[in-house]
Amino acid sequence: MRETQTMFSDFDIKMMKKAIRLAEKARGRTSPNPLVGAILVSGSEIIGQGYHRKAGEDHAEVVAIKDAEKRGYQVAGSTMYVTLEPCPIQGQTPPCTDLLIQKEIGRVIIGLTDPNPRVNGRGAETLRKAGIEVAAGLLEEEARRQNEIFVKHITKRMPFVAIKIAMSLDGKVATRTYDSRWISSAESRKMVHQLRNQYDCVLTGIGTVLRDDPLLNCRLDTRDRRDPVRAILDSGLKIPLDSRIVQSAGQIRTIIFTAMDADEKKKDVLKRKGVDVVEVEPDEYGLSLGHILKNLYEKGITSILVEAGPRVVTSLLRQNLFDKLLFFVAPLIIGNHGSRPLVEDLDICLIREAKGLLLNRVRRVGADIFIEAYPESKESSRVRGELPDLRETYPEPEEQRS
Repeated sequence: MRETQTMFSDFDIKMMKKAIRLAEKARGRTSPNPLVGAILVSGSEIIGQGYHRKAGEDHAEVVAIKDAEKRGYQVAGSTMYVTLEPCPIQGQTPPCTDLLIQKEIGRVIIGLTDPNPRVNGRGAETLRKAGIEVAAGLLEEEARRQNEIFVKHITKRMPFVAIKIAMSLDGKVATRTYDSRWISSAESRKMVHQLRNQYDCVLTGIGTVLRDDPLLNCRLDTRDRRDPVRAILDSGLKIPLDSRIVQSAGQIRTIIFTAMDADEKKKDVLKRKGVDVVEVEPDEYGLSLGHILKNLYEKGITSILVEAGPRVVTSLLRQNLFDKLLFFVAPLIIGNHGSRPLVEDLDICLIREAKGLLLNRVRRVGADIFIEAYPESKESSRVRGELPDLRETYPEPEEQRS
């Protein structure tokens, strides 16, 4: 049962916001699991709290209960605020509903009903049958947006795709000589490494590899940083064997998508160097991006950060194969003389045919403006300008605050 927001008190809202902030601490670490935070309250006192840190480890509900008991509190009769519906099924860990029933939790308030078809509503119903009071839907949209990656891959069986674009104020990504270093500020580039640390995979095209020889790793100076899987679109298998991508394939998982008729000898050489070479059938746009995204999903990839040039970006936009756009807009003007626009021809003649976007966040990052936008749909267009601003729910990382 989904409750209306008016049924929840200001204290309930405060506790759920805190639970969402807790869940955010594990961003990039729980894949393929969702982000989940939990707060345990007795009266108006927080007696335990926790979040799911990593797939295979304790779920947030378990962590919160253990925290309360470690501090000497009795949890029977307490209220649990949890951002996602407790699971009633055995996975890598036992069902959370069993523990909540065993510990005689009195009330459970849920942010988002689990979109997983195997769970959806069953966890809440299991608790109710055991006599536990359950209310769902508190800050539901905030909880859903926080778990947009999980929601996409569990319901659509496809990875969540975010396109990152660094551009000038007049919409250019490079000059006529293809120079693009550095359009964005040092602060923006650091934020990109944070994104790489959070997404499962970074995808780019061979043009970017040939021009920039990127490493596409995560260079944050933190102990828990991780390198994303690297996916390269290279139909003609033009990637140099001495490129940094190929040379580091033994250390960082690397996948190259290429045409069926690409050089067989080079495929073998790349495989010996640790590259996963995947042959893809073409479509009218080149290599079939739909098949590539499906292949990445089947390889366990739940989220993709696209860092590619205009050709790849345009193809994704044309086919509506994206879930979010991340713009880093620099206070620069490059002009039109042979410069590279952020998007190539979309064959749009009328304004009403343009790609509509919903702006979720706009903020300063160093000298740049960061814009987070979502594709407009028939459903989302009804709430234009009413998307939840997640800064109020969970703050930006400390190092990104001005």
